[in-house]
Amino acid sequence: MTAEPRRLTGANVRTWRERVGLTQQGLADLLDVVADTVGGWERSGKVPRWADTLIRRKAELLNLEPPEATP
Repeated sequence: MTAEPRRLTGANVRTWRERVGLTQQGLADLLDVVADTVGGWERSGKVPRWADTLIRRKAELLNLEPPEATP
């Protein structure tokens, strides 16, 4: 049985987004949400499971460096 990867935090999303050169609006467009949603995750630190999964899948599909979850 494979362990599920650690969930992304808002800080992880911001770090990754900036590293791959995306604005909040750019990431929002990829995920089909509004930029305020991405900003909310980054400020609150809480990223919903569906968004975590979608961010990782989009990164893979677009051949972007995958986001890393840190404690």
